[in-house]
Amino acid sequence: PSAQKPPKPSKKTRLGNPQPWLRELSDKGESVYQQICEARIEDVDGILDEYLGAPLEESLGESSQQQQKSPPSQQGVHMSELRIIIKSLGDRDQNCDSDSDSDSDWKKALKVFEFARKRPEFEHEGKGMLSAILKILGKQSQLVVASNLFNELEKDGYLLDVYAYTALLSAYSQCGKYQKATWLVQKMQEGGCEPNLVTYNVMLDLYSKKGKPYGKSKSLVNKMKERGIAPDIYTYNTLISACTNGSLCDEASWIFREMKLAGCIPDRVTYNALLDVYGKSGR
Repeated sequence: PSAQKPPKPSKKTRLGNPQPWLRELSDKGESVYQQICEARIEDVDGILDEYLGAPLEESLGESSQQQQKSPPSQQGVHMSELRIIIKSLGDRDQNCDSDSDSDSDWKKALKVFEFARKRPEFEHEGKGMLSAILKILGKQSQLVVASNLFNELEKDGYLLDVYAYTALLSAYSQCGKYQKATWLVQKMQEGGCEPNLVTYNVMLDLYSKKGKPYGKSKSLVNKMKERGIAPDIYTYNTLISACTNGSLCDEASWIFREMKLAGCIPDRVTYNALLDVYGKSGR
């Protein structure tokens, strides 16, 4: 059969991760996940098609009211469960060493995402999948694949939300792509999608990795505060670490006092960062 083209959204919706992950899979969802784990890459579509090959209502074989009354063992696999399967495959790929790169679990996760993307339900039921697959691709250093996927969905008319942007930004950060990350944040804001705390923390981490001066990190934190976003312990720890370049002991001490006044309890990372700053200063 000819490949299905992704449906054009009827209206622009922010696509990302506005819903928390469901905690459990149904019996059929667990069966699908286990079969995908054991299958070859080329067999994944067939497994998914067996459960979701027809429109969702037909594949379930019953109305939504009937679905709610049916026991879990008789229910079909919902689109929401595909989010869990994608995330679980990503976690599995990080914890296992694959002997065959062709059967890598991140590729299977991408297969599940692409299958879901072709579904007419994807526009409304696919929320959360994009940020999940982008995180997986980032951890596997698949930046080209992640960027292409992001651009394709945007071209199809989806408005990517802060979670999707931040997932791609994190992928750039993990690979040290400073210029691309900076460009993405600018593009994000130009599109009317404002950064959140995690977005700022990812940028701070990237500044630290690239050895950017403390003043640049401090400026970013000030901008964050101006937008009403309060720093968290990760923000403060990263900012203290930024003081290492230049041995800025006074600034590090001031940040330490500020974080305690803000109600953030220093942890091991905090004290190690302070020791690093003072150690390199010779104090």
